[in-house]
Amino acid sequence: MSKTPYKIAHILPWPTIGGVEVATLRIAQAVEGESFKNTAFCLSGAAPVKRLFAAAGFATADFAPEQPSYRHPRNYLRASLRLAREFKRQDIDLVHCADINAAYYTALAGRLARLPVVSHVRNRFADISRRDQSFLRAVNKFVFVSQDTWRHFGYKLSPRRGVVVYDGIDIPAVGDGEAKQRVRQEFAMPDSARIIGMVARVAPQKDYITLAKAAARVVAVEPNVRFLIVGDHSGTENYREHYAEVLRVLAAHAVTPYFVFTDFRQDVPRLIRAMDIFVLSTHVEGLPLVLLEAMAQGKPVVATAVDGIPEIVLDDKTGLLHGHEDDAQLATQLLSLIQDAERAARLGAAGRRFVQTSFSKERFALNMANLYRSILSLPPQIAADAFTPASHA
Repeated sequence: MSKTPYKIAHILPWPTIGGVEVATLRIAQAVEGESFKNTAFCLSGAAPVKRLFAAAGFATADFAPEQPSYRHPRNYLRASLRLAREFKRQDIDLVHCADINAAYYTALAGRLARLPVVSHVRNRFADISRRDQSFLRAVNKFVFVSQDTWRHFGYKLSPRRGVVVYDGIDIPAVGDGEAKQRVRQEFAMPDSARIIGMVARVAPQKDYITLAKAAARVVAVEPNVRFLIVGDHSGTENYREHYAEVLRVLAAHAVTPYFVFTDFRQDVPRLIRAMDIFVLSTHVEGLPLVLLEAMAQGKPVVATAVDGIPEIVLDDKTGLLHGHEDDAQLATQLLSLIQDAERAARLGAAGRRFVQTSFSKERFALNMANLYRSILSLPPQIAADAFTPASHA
């Protein structure tokens, strides 16, 4: 290698911490070392995101995006040139946009700096206008988190411009009863109550309305349960408004006393450890890391059968699926685990084995490093088939 380390600029387009930010941090941690160094470019004023990366030991920088425009291009071009100069000043070698929104606003800056631009695609984007597609032409490579995410991408790509790289995580030790008891005490939950947990920001993308309706069905049969909701509900006005709507729906279905909302937390693994069942009720997902985290802890999971979720939750094998917005089926799946401890344990163990064999941190680190190397025209660390471009089938 003629230069080491190569510097990666990660573009974070959101002001608060969610799945995109956590996933990007994991990428940076996975590849950081002698070959690659990482810098997080955060929105000006996005203090929580900057703290997240700084606390993990990464350099951070600010950027201020402008709306791409053909009719009024001046501000967008100025912002792009300003960011391009900053890439050059920091001797950046590759720009990695954390999601499509980051690419939309900043891919041109990367190309103006004569750098390769990579964009992750973490959710379903089935409809992308020709105008918006034009601002994505500056992206050299799109990285999809699942086969389904690429299959339904609204911007048709040649196989050379896309690749699927599945995420990977550390496999923790299985939790103990004492940790669960401490969480129960912290949130004033009855000692005997079964904890059904969901980790997701309280935003419209997540389907808390269906969960609320399913909860009413569950407590009518098994009232000794609590729903522990771990996720930001106060970080933005959008979250606060949606949280108020969710509370109204809970009250309308008479299940408010059964729900505990934690807001943003930094001890998510500890809280997952205390859960008996993990649920993800959602409208749109790419490949949610939080499901891998729950499965890695041996938790039986129930999730909505949308997008990339069925690629990791194999129904009745590594977890259970329910139809989109089907609260009756969601309630049935939850009750089946509450009432059959043996089945719950079996699915939890199978999910943990699946993550161990297919979604390990080591495999993910090698795949990401080899992706960067291929884009920078460097030899791979391991065999060239560490990652394989997905087909459109």
